[in-house]
Amino acid sequence: MREADFAGDVHLVGGQQTIQAFRDIDALDELGVVVMPVLLGDGLRLTLEKSATTPLQLAGSRTFPDGSAEHRYTLVRDRD
Repeated sequence: MREADFAGDVHLVGGQQTIQAFRDIDALDELGVVVMPVLLGDGLRLTLEKSATTPLQLAGSRTFPDGSAEHRYTLVRDRD
């Protein structure tokens, strides 16, 4: 998408495998996570168990009337 000089944002919805696939090709600039007020036992991982750690920086948050919250993170690529 970058090489094609695509103008605009691409919004992608998915889970572990989608996140990992886009991380693998360095095509993930921002990650949005919606937290819903429902208990799911042990919870769900966002990334595969053995995936590399990528630092994230909170870019913004918003809440919804149903009690859910969206958190947007940018990936910290270079740490000096």
